[in-house]
Amino acid sequence: MQAKIRLIVKTPIHIGSGEDYWPYDYLITNNSVKIINDIEFNKRVLSDEKLYQNFLEISENSQKIVSFYRKNAKEFLEEIKLKPNAKEYLSKRGDIRAPINQFIKDVYKKVYIPGSSIKGAIRTAVANYIFNQKYEDLKDIQNENKFMAQIFCNQDKFDATKDFLKVLSISDLKPVNVEKNIIQPFNKGKEDFQLIPVILEVVKNGEFEGTININENLLKKISHVPENFDFEFIKTCLKDYYQKINSFERKREWWQGIKIPEYEEYLIKIGKHSGAGAKTIENKRKIKVDVKDKKGKKVKKDFAYQLSTWCDEDKNQLGWTKLEIKP
Repeated sequence: MQAKIRLIVKTPIHIGSGEDYWPYDYLITNNSVKIINDIEFNKRVLSDEKLYQNFLEISENSQKIVSFYRKNAKEFLEEIKLKPNAKEYLSKRGDIRAPINQFIKDVYKKVYIPGSSIKGAIRTAVANYIFNQKYEDLKDIQNENKFMAQIFCNQDKFDATKDFLKVLSISDLKPVNVEKNIIQPFNKGKEDFQLIPVILEVVKNGEFEGTININENLLKKISHVPENFDFEFIKTCLKDYYQKINSFERKREWWQGIKIPEYEEYLIKIGKHSGAGAKTIENKRKIKVDVKDKKGKKVKKDFAYQLSTWCDEDKNQLGWTKLEIKP
């Protein structure tokens, strides 16, 4: 079975690549960030003796290197809108600017959504659905690995070769008319802590397209696959899980004023800062949260849901997307 999938961005999302834009990788111009095409820029420097000698003279001084790039770069990969708070933070730091966490990209420097991110969201929803169906059999299992092993492998120890979700494969999703921003997200919660500022490259809106497959031959060989495991089963799990997440978060007392989209089929949360609550199983959650004890000291405690949520500068909660599956 194969179907097309489309992911529609509802609130800003960030899926990191582990790479950053460092101060010598970008320029700030008006209300945008220009990403320097270092390959083309370096070619020009190497072909211009005066520029090359100038670079050699300052090559051991990181601040001067940043200034050199800022003054001489003319080759750019793209220009990304810079939100006001992020601009203020980056501008204040001068040549010692903070890195910008990059969104994951393919070899052509285009953002994409890894299929693993979608499959991870589906895995959580499926696990939650099965847990609700078999609550009495699974409620006393405290070890998370054993719990997931029972759900997906039908045994006490997780074994990837016996994981029934290996019948499901999802391609990486390619972008369609996406718009990006550079933002400085903030954390809204019951208790506020001084957090180290982070600057993110996010997809603000747009769509991504790919395919989802269920291997029917493999499906027949795994005895513990849920009955009628198909795209409709996946949709049922997604709705059952994320509708509850959406309803709970929209009613969260401490998050009033935060913009969370109303539920529609089939909203899911993905990416960095989308929240541990949306990645864990109801009635099995033990989320470690920093709180203050009676003396005002920061300590970690376990909660059934996180106390805070991450938002962009316009108070949009991060991470919401809509997944469409069309056989």
